[in-house]
Amino acid sequence: MQDHKPASYENVAYDMDLDGGENLNGHGRDRHRERNGDRDRERNGDKDRYRERNGDRSRDGDRDRDRDRDRDRYRERNGDRDRYRERNGERDRYRERNGDRDRERRAVEDRENGRRRETDKENMMRERDREMAMMRSKQLEKERHERPNPSAPPVNLGSVPEDKVQGTGCCSGKRACIIVGVLAVLVIVVGALIGLVVWFVLPSCEKAKCDGTKCEDDEIDCARPYGNDDFVKVYRADIDDYAFVCAENWRTQDTSFVCQLLGYTSQREEQQEGTKLAPSGSSSFVAVNLSTIGTDGANSQLYFQKVTQCQNDLLVTIQCFKCGVRGGSIRIVGGNDAPLGNWPWQVSLALQGKHTCGASLISPYWLVSAAHCFEKGHATPSEWSAYFGFLEQSNRPSPIGLESITVNSNYDAKTNDYDIAVIKLLRAVATNDDVHPICLPNDGQTFTTGSECWVSGWGALHPSGTVSNKLQQLKVNILDFNRCNGPQSYDGELTQRMMCAGYWEGGKDTCQGDSGGPLACHRTDKWVLAGASSWGESCAMANKPGVYADLSSMLDFIRKTMQSNN
Repeated sequence: MQDHKPASYENVAYDMDLDGGENLNGHGRDRHRERNGDRDRERNGDKDRYRERNGDRSRDGDRDRDRDRDRDRYRERNGDRDRYRERNGERDRYRERNGDRDRERRAVEDRENGRRRETDKENMMRERDREMAMMRSKQLEKERHERPNPSAPPVNLGSVPEDKVQGTGCCSGKRACIIVGVLAVLVIVVGALIGLVVWFVLPSCEKAKCDGTKCEDDEIDCARPYGNDDFVKVYRADIDDYAFVCAENWRTQDTSFVCQLLGYTSQREEQQEGTKLAPSGSSSFVAVNLSTIGTDGANSQLYFQKVTQCQNDLLVTIQCFKCGVRGGSIRIVGGNDAPLGNWPWQVSLALQGKHTCGASLISPYWLVSAAHCFEKGHATPSEWSAYFGFLEQSNRPSPIGLESITVNSNYDAKTNDYDIAVIKLLRAVATNDDVHPICLPNDGQTFTTGSECWVSGWGALHPSGTVSNKLQQLKVNILDFNRCNGPQSYDGELTQRMMCAGYWEGGKDTCQGDSGGPLACHRTDKWVLAGASSWGESCAMANKPGVYADLSSMLDFIRKTMQSNN
């Protein structure tokens, strides 16, 4: 049996130097160190492999992050491409709309040119036929004079005097022909003398604006109200502009004269005058010229004289008739039934008895509405009737007929530019708390962005609906023109004769049947007609508010129409 020694003894024996042999303890230490080195290298290899695995994981994370960043950049580029395509699509649609308008405009021009060419050709043919007929007539007349009529019975020359046989035309002899010629010459001479007398003796029509002598339309628009304070301005030929009227020398009859210049002649009992300080920065003043009144009562150039300054800086203010006041009180905000008397200037225009458009009463004889209401051959006054002072279409009062409908000559049915018409009633409407005119805007009055105004009418309550039975009212805001005409809204379709009112978020708006109705704004102590309902894209859509005809830009047309028909 082998005796096994403990490891400790063995180690001691190895420490002993036997027979001069080499030290075995050194080999033991080397082997121990070798084994420990293997373990260290294995441990370090494990650490390296661990670090390698962690490095792989880090690189995988970096790759994932890079891949996510690439995906984000790819999506961003695709989004930019989509937005670019969308912008290009909007541009293409805009160009397509403009192209359609241009093609339609060219087609209309081609048709008009074709009609003109056909008319010119017909006129040329008629003129040529007329000239050929005249030439044939002259030729026949000449032949009739030069040879005798072959069907006439033979004449016994022996029994007829010689002077009776010479002629066979309009005169039967030489003596008769001479007498006819002399009479023709006398007629020509007398006619020429009469023409000279008319030319030199009778006065000719010379256009001189506002001189009291009417020549075409030169006596229209000789005075204008100005600003919120109703100052008066009259035309002056020496400056070719309008001048403020000073308060000195002013009399009651002068108010009647200026109201006549403004076109208001039937409400003398309502005329009022006053005085107010001249606005700062105002220039060009006139005053009543007492020394020339009576020389020519209709000549405003003589009626007023130019002055450098008004006494005490006081100007005349005039109200030719009461307007812009109402008996009702606003109690409902936004698209609901209106109480009687809230909007006494609201008018219902019925085509052959059916409500079609709205209108605004601006004097007992006159209405303002939209031009597009009278398209498609519906401009005959006898087809229309006007209703005043009521709320429900099912309970309308007796109507008043129309005498005339004057559509602005610049109205464009394609763009709705100049969408305004002036209407005269067959008789004056009786005014009361429920029927009362609204004021026209004065020169210098503005309706700024954010101003609160009101619209009213019997229009449809939703885009596909029929007209409302009850009168509706809605408070709206005047909106920024540039934004309304921008790419997110009407994209360049508006003109300077238009304005926007409503809400950008939509939901409240005018609709079919409200066309021509009033956009009324309160100024100082009265209501003023800022616009007439004109058009829009559908009804109450976001970023598509109602578009209205801007009356301030078309006052000249309204005044001239009223004054020329008074």
